[in-house]
Amino acid sequence: MSLDKQIKTLRKQNISFDAAVLAGGQGSRMSGRDKGLILFDGEPMARHTIRILAPIASSHQVLINCNRNVEAYRNLSPRICQDISIGYQGPLAGIEAVLSSSEADVVFIMPCDTPFADKSIIELIAGKLIEIATRSKHFRPIALQSGEQKHPLHCCIPRSYLPSVQSSLQTGRHKLMQWLDENDAIWLDFDHGQTLNNINTPEQLSSAALPSQRT
Repeated sequence: MSLDKQIKTLRKQNISFDAAVLAGGQGSRMSGRDKGLILFDGEPMARHTIRILAPIASSHQVLINCNRNVEAYRNLSPRICQDISIGYQGPLAGIEAVLSSSEADVVFIMPCDTPFADKSIIELIAGKLIEIATRSKHFRPIALQSGEQKHPLHCCIPRSYLPSVQSSLQTGRHKLMQWLDENDAIWLDFDHGQTLNNINTPEQLSSAALPSQRT
């Protein structure tokens, strides 16, 4: 089923949805640079992710979680949220901010540093949501894995799990993987080459190229 048809199906099932990019990290492995704003293929890396998520974002405006360079990110989307928890507590704190800033039933989430991502990621997760909705409206967190490698930042989190996220952060349990396991997340197999590859270091950035640029 195409993404357009999936969107229509979700709406018919009275499921509201939104989309967000996590760009709130410190970029420690990128010499402190803000990864979402680093140019890749001539534009900020986060814009590639925003383009993928826009069709399922509220009013087609993707929510961006960022903790610095707010005005630069506002040029990419007017919807901005910053961590509520203090002190760069990781992606789970970003998810707390995202869920607190959205009114949707579920929020599709992706990191800012995977410029090879495409809409097949969204289609896979949306397909699972539609499957679950035919049986029940009780959604669980959904995330992707490729073989034995898990990719927890490519996920879909029901807003009803916000209290669970808040509880974990308040009790010092900041690891997203731990939270997903504790909340019985659904892991979907996704093996599409470099689609989920992220860019964490200057070396990875210098060696990366879009498929169309490779010879």
